[in-house]
Amino acid sequence: MRTKRILAMFMTLLMVITMLPSLVFASAPSGELGGKLGLKGTAEVGKTLSANYKKVTPEGMSDDYVSFQWSRKTGEELTEVGTEKTYTVAEEDLGSVIVLKITGLEDQGVTGSLTAESKTVAAAGEGVEEEDPEESEDTSSSEETAPEETTEPGEAEVGTTDEVQEIPGEETQEEAVQEAPAEEEQVIDVPETSEEEIVIGNEESLVIPEENGESSNTGQEEPVSYSAEAEPEDGSDTVDFGTVEEGTEDATSAKYVVVRNTGTGDLNFNEISPEHFMVQDIDDTLAPGEEVTLWIQPREGLEPGSYEDTITYESEEGTSASFLASVNVEAAAAAAPEITADTQSLTFSDLTDGYAQVTEGQKVQISNSGTADVTLVIPQSQYFDITAGNDSDLTVAAGSSLEFTVMPKVGLSVGEYSEELVFAVQNEDAAQVKVTASVKVTEAEEPAQPSVSADVTGLTFQEVTEGYESAPAAQTVTLTNNGSETVTLAQPTAENFEVGALSVTELAAGGTATFTVQPKTGLTAGTYEDTIYITDNSNNRLTSVTAAIQVAEQELTYSLTVEPDTLDFGSREAGYTEAPEAQTVTVTNNGTGTLNLTQPESDFFNIGNLSDIELAPGESATFTVQPKRGLEESEYLEVIQIPNEEGAAGMVNAYFNVTAEPRNILRSIQNPAEITGLANGTEKSVQGLKLPATVVIVTSEGNLNASVTWDVRGCAYDPSSREAQNFAVRGRVTLPDGVENPNDVSLITSVRVGVEGSSLKIASADDNAITGISSNGQYTTESKITFTAVGAGMDNNDPGEGDTRYIPLNWTIANTNSWQAAPYSATFRMSRAGTYTLSVVFNEQEYDGSNWVNTGAQDTKSVTFTVANAAAQTITPTPTGAAQGRNAVQTGDNTNIIPFVILLVVAVACVAGVVIYRKKR
Repeated sequence: MRTKRILAMFMTLLMVITMLPSLVFASAPSGELGGKLGLKGTAEVGKTLSANYKKVTPEGMSDDYVSFQWSRKTGEELTEVGTEKTYTVAEEDLGSVIVLKITGLEDQGVTGSLTAESKTVAAAGEGVEEEDPEESEDTSSSEETAPEETTEPGEAEVGTTDEVQEIPGEETQEEAVQEAPAEEEQVIDVPETSEEEIVIGNEESLVIPEENGESSNTGQEEPVSYSAEAEPEDGSDTVDFGTVEEGTEDATSAKYVVVRNTGTGDLNFNEISPEHFMVQDIDDTLAPGEEVTLWIQPREGLEPGSYEDTITYESEEGTSASFLASVNVEAAAAAAPEITADTQSLTFSDLTDGYAQVTEGQKVQISNSGTADVTLVIPQSQYFDITAGNDSDLTVAAGSSLEFTVMPKVGLSVGEYSEELVFAVQNEDAAQVKVTASVKVTEAEEPAQPSVSADVTGLTFQEVTEGYESAPAAQTVTLTNNGSETVTLAQPTAENFEVGALSVTELAAGGTATFTVQPKTGLTAGTYEDTIYITDNSNNRLTSVTAAIQVAEQELTYSLTVEPDTLDFGSREAGYTEAPEAQTVTVTNNGTGTLNLTQPESDFFNIGNLSDIELAPGESATFTVQPKRGLEESEYLEVIQIPNEEGAAGMVNAYFNVTAEPRNILRSIQNPAEITGLANGTEKSVQGLKLPATVVIVTSEGNLNASVTWDVRGCAYDPSSREAQNFAVRGRVTLPDGVENPNDVSLITSVRVGVEGSSLKIASADDNAITGISSNGQYTTESKITFTAVGAGMDNNDPGEGDTRYIPLNWTIANTNSWQAAPYSATFRMSRAGTYTLSVVFNEQEYDGSNWVNTGAQDTKSVTFTVANAAAQTITPTPTGAAQGRNAVQTGDNTNIIPFVILLVVAVACVAGVVIYRKKR
């Protein structure tokens, strides 16, 4: 009996040891990251933050299975700050949000990534402890959230053409037939007509409530739904601010809206910034059933007009709440103009009857004391002249002023004059200011009549000949005051004579004054007689003196000079095609009379046209001389005359020598034919532009081909331009052996090249398509459906700047799946009968010259198809909610469990031996 007890204890010990692998080594996590990542610690300067895995799946996740990326989020900008397991908040993080992104280590059996954000970083001692992460309803993908509601009868799982994923259908009460996959497939249970929200678990299962509201997987939590609504606080349909005046938007009283969480899950709302309204953000998490009242107000600075915006609060969980807000902004009424004057009255000194001019003017400064520019009107006056600094521009800016000058009019008779001058704003009768101007005109006293006489009445000067350089000597005039009062003299003047300054201007009674008179130089032939008036400072004539001179006509001479007088053009060999360069001859009139030239002529030289045929004394004219082409072998010396009507002699000697022609002379080079029709973007090279390797040259012995080197780099062609281009490419010809170029024929040739233009390749959203699946097609639950998304312009392999195309972004049946790169295909199977819609979203992209860049525009294409139940089959059911692969679950532990298995076998054998032994006894 003792032996049996010992044996039983030994067997029990062996069985306990064999259970250790399943208890100890099967707990390592594996699979794709899901759930919600949180943070531990306080978001304040100097504190340390770390990852909180409390709500992360798979269970048992720790720092050893992921990599870390810590970033600082300021506005929308992310700056990486560390990759350690923990992060100590720095001073520069103050006011920002710390973002942690963890990524599964594939060598540990963990994939996917999750992100968590801290509260706004506060100063030391002011931070708030990070809270545990809230329950997340979507753990099927680390970057996606559960949809708000299920609108399709079934839900699709992502798959490629080589990896088919199954979309389950509705099970009947009679039987639940499941297909045993021939390859790895994921089975997702989706009810056909459920209106409840789909609850996505880990990547191995998808649990959807049944029609009676209970989960098909009993024991799991109720599914969480996300929804919200917003409405004006006063219960109206629109938050209407009515009509406000421009510039007073910020003074408008705020109105309020109520945002309510109508779902069953907590909501975290993003910040928003509507275009025409300022709104209050929802900073705190909104629990189910909770509501928050938020203010809204029109933005300051809105232009006049009507504004109606749909304002939407969007949550991180994918739901939103919207309401309408409207306001009518009317233009602010213009302020009434207002002007002021710096004086109210202007009083002028008395004037004497018969006054000829008014030298005294008084100023009035009109200021614009309003808020807008004004245009002033000059007052109308019967007795005064009013002028502005610039009569053409009477606009006065706000806060500025304009000065007016007021003077009595000339010719007022004896009397007192007072007038109210009205300065006004144009088209604004109410905006005016009045200034009173007054002046008195008195009778003139009879002055004593001055008596001034000159010692001569006339001055006659010696005759001179036209062209004289020095004038005759000046003569002196003496004035005597014969009156009884002092006379103030004005300086005398004359047109053709120089009048010297008066010796004195204040001429006392009995006093004398002198001045000189002398003819001006440069007078042409003729008789000149000027009357020189002697006046006082009031322009009263006192006496006068005449001055006269005779200028005789000068005898004309005609003479010209030629520069150069000899032209040597050197020599050319017979048969030359290019003559020596032309030389310029200058003809100058160095006589005293005008020359009228005639065009020179020559037998052996080409004479250019005279630049001028009428030359005044000292003027010049030019013409060119060049040997004619085709002159035979000879020596040419010719005197070219410059004929003129006046007979002045002028000539130039021209010399040119034509020598014998050598054996083979280059005569000319033929330019290649124009190259046209090249495609836009053709390579800028000799081969790309199809430039010929040789050109035809004309020699004295006939035509020959000569090689040419093209200057492609120096041409104006721009291969990046879409415009049609026509340009010339220059090249240098290399002469073949035996060909001479004694005439210096230019070896430079050129060819015209035409490159066609190219229009922008703008992709049309109408050309986006979904292929491989029939619209309104009929399929069964056994059908594996493969489709391909084809974006318009995807085949543009040679884009130019400004071209556009569409690239597939994601596809949706019941859930949304994204593509990262081509091929844009997927394969799926619907496991339940019903009518489905496949939708594909395309991103529009524009080529910026080097890369395709998203424009922000999108297009969606949809295909509707029907799935019928396939014939029932007896198939081994595949358990849901578990991996469908043939490989054992990886635990992350590499301990060899074979010895434990051996121990288990030995223990079982021992137990069996004991039983057999007891039966035999």
